[in-house]
Amino acid sequence: ESARPLVAMSLLASPTGHLTNLSTATRGTVANSFRDRLASGGLGPEMVLVPAGSFEMGCLSDDSDCHRLEFPVHPVTIARPFAMSKYELTLDEWNACADAGPCERRDPGQIPVELTHDLVLIYLNWLRAETGEDYRLPSEAEWEYAARAGSTTKYPWGDSVIRGGARANCNIECGDLFEGLAPVGSFRPNAWGLHDVVGNISEWTADSWHESYEGAPADGRAWLSGGEDSWRVAGRGGSYLSMPRFVRPAARGWVRAYSADEPWLSRGVRLARSIGR
Repeated sequence: ESARPLVAMSLLASPTGHLTNLSTATRGTVANSFRDRLASGGLGPEMVLVPAGSFEMGCLSDDSDCHRLEFPVHPVTIARPFAMSKYELTLDEWNACADAGPCERRDPGQIPVELTHDLVLIYLNWLRAETGEDYRLPSEAEWEYAARAGSTTKYPWGDSVIRGGARANCNIECGDLFEGLAPVGSFRPNAWGLHDVVGNISEWTADSWHESYEGAPADGRAWLSGGEDSWRVAGRGGSYLSMPRFVRPAARGWVRAYSADEPWLSRGVRLARSIGR
């Protein structure tokens, strides 16, 4: 695991290389992270470089927490590095769009912002225009790959939901002290520097809903054909309302994507950004 972040750091250190051009970005708070400059002023969300690699997607623990929706387990290869936001999108980051763009202002704060699918797309369109970069929803495969960060255990840190203290914000069984959403970064990151990939707020992905992984792409791209297009995979990572079994990286959920009347409490977004061409 220690070698993988070094790959990401070498990409960041080569702004003229063919994989990435980060000449308009600034370093983030860790060596393998960066923040793109906004045309309206300020900086975008902190992004962490995720290395290329392969993994087994689906429920690997083979126990009672597994669900039929998490099978068949299948290999996925992520051929190119990409970036994901270090934290879930916050109220303050959303308000940068409200101050300079089409988003509706909310109370400030460093807790995750709760969003419908349509509102996620409004923010992404604004961020792409501000930075000139390909910000997007992660595919379901990219999300699980980044959440696992090389792990094959039930949770990114092991098989117990509590190991050396609370590791995630979920219901009372997780041992955390938060009744609702926690400020981002309240818990230790996974091995690739991503915080709150499980618990806190469940995260949207780009994929249409499919009842199983039968026929799923093996290259990590978003799976948009042959499923329920009006529904999106939206329960990734679980939330502060979830039981531990639903904050496993393998756990999946879905919600109607295009209805403003659809409940969206406890759903937010972790951004992805393509690197290079």
